[in-house]
Amino acid sequence: MKIKELLNHSGRWTQGYFARAQSGSLCDAKSDEAVCWCLGGALQKCYGHLSERFEVYRKISDKIGIIPIWNDDPTRTFDEVKSLLIELDI
Repeated sequence: MKIKELLNHSGRWTQGYFARAQSGSLCDAKSDEAVCWCLGGALQKCYGHLSERFEVYRKISDKIGIIPIWNDDPTRTFDEVKSLLIELDI
């Protein structure tokens, strides 16, 4: 699964932590309880193999810089995240 498929609407994206459960509590990005992810958490969830994850991480960071800083910017919007995912086809 690609990140753009996981983060297919704004309710599935979060900021400030890798993933959150339905209750809003923090959880591991690969947890069955996770219902929304930040960009870094979605990367962990979708690309389990380390070499594949590193390749996608590099593709993202080459475009936006440090992923958590970009994702967690208080002015960041889901539309910007979605556009990035579509542009990079990840």
